[in-house]
Amino acid sequence: MRKINDKELIQMLKEGNMTQKEMADHFGCSEPAITKRKKRYRKLGLYNEFEVPETFRNLSDKEQRFVLARVEGKNQTQAALEAFECGTPGSARSIGSQLANRDDIQKAMSELMQEEGLTRRNRVQVLKRHVYANDPNVSLKALDQTWKLEGLYTEKHVHAHISYADCVKDLSELDREIEQLENELGIDGDDSKGEGQFIS
Repeated sequence: MRKINDKELIQMLKEGNMTQKEMADHFGCSEPAITKRKKRYRKLGLYNEFEVPETFRNLSDKEQRFVLARVEGKNQTQAALEAFECGTPGSARSIGSQLANRDDIQKAMSELMQEEGLTRRNRVQVLKRHVYANDPNVSLKALDQTWKLEGLYTEKHVHAHISYADCVKDLSELDREIEQLENELGIDGDDSKGEGQFIS
């Protein structure tokens, strides 16, 4: 394995013409070795430029805007509204849901956060501190976030179409059932008219 030339690597990083894999191949080392050097350069202030992960670069402009909005903390619907020209909140919800379930979008979000040091473990540790905060508002909000992370909240949409004719038909059937029950019990229907009875 060839020794990594720090000056040469810093120059490559600043030029941004090579992928991390190409840099690793150039120096005959592993990609994690390049990542480790980059972190060291950042700490020393030798290289501060943010590197956009390849998974993010491969997305369309609108998909990138969606990912950035999600990483900033917006929900799927808000991110879709911001990134796409959605006619309605319903279409934004649909687009947001479809994008959020795509592997390439999930990977781009994950790598973008890791690039900024927001690994899942780091986020869980920060969240844990908030769960046990003395302020109950902070604690409850943090608990809410833990449930979201586990996917315990799911959006369910029920669409029902009921026509006036269906309602009248149902009420007529109900009237017949009430009349039949009154006959079986020997109750005079005229005595109970208007009380709990539907008239079509």
